[in-house]
Amino acid sequence: MKKNKKILYSVLDWGLGHATRSIPIIDELLNLGHEIVIGSNGRALHLLKENYPQLQFIDLPDYNIKYYTQNMFINMVLQWYKMPLAITKERKLVKKVVNKNAIDFVISDNRYGCYAINVPSVIISHQLNLKTGNSFLDYFANKINRFWLKKFDQIWVPDFDDSRVSGELSKNSKLKNIRFIGAISRMKKKALPLKRDIIVLLSGPEPQRSIFEKKVIKQLKNLPFNTLIVGGKTENYYKEKISPNIEYQSFLSGEILNNAILESKYIISRSGYTTLLDLVTLRKKALLVPTPGQTEQEYLAENLSSKKIFPFQHQNNLDIEKGIEKMDDYSGFEFNKKNALISNLGQLVDVN
Repeated sequence: MKKNKKILYSVLDWGLGHATRSIPIIDELLNLGHEIVIGSNGRALHLLKENYPQLQFIDLPDYNIKYYTQNMFINMVLQWYKMPLAITKERKLVKKVVNKNAIDFVISDNRYGCYAINVPSVIISHQLNLKTGNSFLDYFANKINRFWLKKFDQIWVPDFDDSRVSGELSKNSKLKNIRFIGAISRMKKKALPLKRDIIVLLSGPEPQRSIFEKKVIKQLKNLPFNTLIVGGKTENYYKEKISPNIEYQSFLSGEILNNAILESKYIISRSGYTTLLDLVTLRKKALLVPTPGQTEQEYLAENLSSKKIFPFQHQNNLDIEKGIEKMDDYSGFEFNKKNALISNLGQLVDVN
């Protein structure tokens, strides 16, 4: 008989995407009878605590990467020392947690220091081929990235091998033990009537989240669209009527957010990878506005736009009215495939 395992599940706190996509995985692990200890920090930790008040939590170090400029190369040069320090700190902490709590299995959503030498460790990431916007930095960034990824026994890529949302980002012939696990999303497609024209999903690190919010509100106040803005702020919930056509809610989660997206004709959002998987799952059209300084988001938006799947605009040149006008010229992205991870999760965890 297979033994239920005690699993340390760690989540990166860059926006809420890593936390939200972890929810269906954690749910299934709990359904399978495994015991879960969750490690994270910041808004991601807050969200997961709200969803799983019954579980044990570990506060992990903050990577503390800021996007001071719109040039990723400059951002990384200015802060090159932060990630190795944070990874070293979390590596030491995880070692203590694994020993103290008798952890049998470690799953890390993009936290490079969350692995254990003596127990099977998996990382969830599509970032196998980093794109920084600078070829010189790409070479060294990917060399370092491979060094850390090889610490894990398996790499679970949330995408499909034959038709990739992630494009070139998940291609890396130098890495082994890669499993493509499908479009992981907590969202569920269902038939609901439309209630509004636009829903705006704000997310990501400050100060760009707030800058984007101000730009969106300023433009939408002068446009004839019935709009809901979701602020992506988990600290304290509030809602307000910003103008006759704009409702603002600081945060929505779970089925409420799921339904709000389905009830909206158009979505305006960042091009974060988890958001894209949500859009794929719900089969919705969206205007993508990548976070300045996040070259991965810029690559994803440009790649999908070039395939006429989603239109995109740079934040500095945001023009919502033109974006909406072009929306119907793009197809949206839809997969009609079974979720490979959830159906095989028990087997993947028991393989080691």
